[in-house]
This record gives sequence, C-alpha cells and structure tokens, in this order.
Amino acid sequence: MNLTTIEKFFLLAKDPVKPRFSISDLHLHHALIGMLFLELSKQNAISQENEKIVLNNDFKSDDPVINDMFQTLSRSRRIRRLRTWIIKLSSKAPKYKRTFLEDMQSKGLVRIEVKTIMGFISYSRIYLEKPEIRGELVKDLRTAVLQEKELTAEMIVLLAMTEACKMHRVFVSERKDVKIFKSKLKKIIKDSPVANDVERTIRQVQAAIIAAITVSAAAAAASSRR
Repeated sequence: MNLTTIEKFFLLAKDPVKPRFSISDLHLHHALIGMLFLELSKQNAISQENEKIVLNNDFKSDDPVINDMFQTLSRSRRIRRLRTWIIKLSSKAPKYKRTFLEDMQSKGLVRIEVKTIMGFISYSRIYLEKPEIRGELVKDLRTAVLQEKELTAEMIVLLAMTEACKMHRVFVSERKDVKIFKSKLKKIIKDSPVANDVERTIRQVQAAIIAAITVSAAAAAASSRR
C-alpha cells in the first residue's frame, strides 16, 4: 500500500491498542504542521532566507491541505520565521489531521468512531484496522537505527519527528534501550549521506517544533494559574 510520510507518522504516533494517539495533541499538531512545511519545501513551494519563510508565488497544488496552508502563508503581510509559523498554524492542525485520518480510513488503515457526550459534545475514537502495517514500519525503523543502516530521506524525516515528539518508546521500551536507541539515532542521522541534502531543513523544523511546544505549554500553564 502506498502511504504518504504523514500517514506513516500518524501510524507511528497511534497507540497500537487504545483508540487514541500515544502522544498529546500538542505534540501531534505541531509535528503535523512541521511535516507540512517539509512537504512544501520538498515541492519547492517555499524557501528560507535568513531563517524566514519565502514563498514561490508560482506554486500551485491540487492537494486541499497543502493548498490551504500555502494560501494562509500567502495572505500574510509579514515574512515570518519557521518557528513562528508552526505556532501560528497549529490552530489549523485539528482540521488537517481530520482530513488525513479520513483519507487513512478510506484506505482501511484506521476506523473513526464519533462519540457524543450529553448529546452535543462530540469526540473521535481512532482504531487501527491494520496493526501489522504499523508493526512493520516500527520494525523497519528500529532495525535501521540499531544496526546503523543507511537511512532514506523519508526515514530521516520520520525519525526526526518522532525524536522531536519524544516518541523513542515507540521503538524500544526499556530505559537502557531508549538511551542506546537515541545515541545511535543521532549518529546515523549525522553520518548519513542522505541527511546531508535535507538535514538543514529537517533540523530547523525539529527545533521549531520543540520550541513551539515549549512556548505553548508555558502559555497553557500560565493561563491555568489565572
């Protein structure tokens, strides 16, 4: 089955048993926006100058999520840094996530059940329909890291995003193994010839996600104390 990088990330982030994701919405939403920026960069829709996002005004896309995000960037009167955009666009992430999950449901990867509380408050429960696909993905990435194999550009993106979201336990469970996994992951990304072509963009997105999550968490904590 042909899956997009974002669909693979959702499979990794999905709890293999429980009807939810294994990471918080805060992490998931910021990671999604970061990966969409990577996709825009891959499609030459954007570039960076002095750490700020510059648009390719000739870019067009038939993908509804990519197009919506690009149009949002286009309407801005200010040239912003990647970190600022990730924070700003995180409010759109739930809508984008829903679109991706519905596509995954049409492929038979997940099942979405909408529940209601008190007749008008709705929420979704997400179930894996083909856990073996997730299992193979986890196994392939874990083996590549632990055996220090050469990574493809897509594998680097997935692993960099899982590291940004502190998802190492998706691959290994014991504390001592997590330490080994993290060490090997950093080394293999640094040494990979594929990483040399995309490392700069990935690392900037990764750093932006971590910073955005820190800022958002601090703001939420400050709000709760009021």
